[in-house]
Amino acid sequence: MWKLDFFLLPSRNYGSIGEREAWEFGERAACINDKENLYIPNEFYDREDHTGVTAVDFLYGDEQCDMSDYFVEIISKLKTCQETYDEISRKDEYGYLPIAKEDMEQEIRSVCVWNMKDMEEEKCLNVNDVVKLKRFYMKRIRDYNVYKGRVKESYPELIFHREAWKVQRCCWGIDKASGGIK
Repeated sequence: MWKLDFFLLPSRNYGSIGEREAWEFGERAACINDKENLYIPNEFYDREDHTGVTAVDFLYGDEQCDMSDYFVEIISKLKTCQETYDEISRKDEYGYLPIAKEDMEQEIRSVCVWNMKDMEEEKCLNVNDVVKLKRFYMKRIRDYNVYKGRVKESYPELIFHREAWKVQRCCWGIDKASGGIK
């Protein structure tokens, strides 16, 4: 099963996080942690928001509030990692989970997940952000066997004919000896 690595983004303003935003963040974090890999980089705790407050201050220090206890409960269920945000941005496949919508800066918005549920709009299925991100990374795949293994997860509503992969192999121009693309 193909699982993407997601990383928690620090907030740009811990003081402005409301109850509803916190609850929705908790729901998104639980969903991603259940189906994908969700990590907290150690650097997360020391990054300052635009008012100079770090996650450590917000969760455990001078800026602690009622909301902090809820965030500690959510964060305590997540794995940590040693990678910095710069190292993460150089990975081939990754995603970010922001706490609030304002935390998604323009340059990383395409790899952030916000909508966790598929929605039907005018007889068209608008898939969740995790599936969109997986489809984005599928466009980059150059190995047929990797593509074949991931396509069913990226298009969960499709049913594939048992002969479909034979046709696809021909369409891709697969070199039988190496399994790679000609």
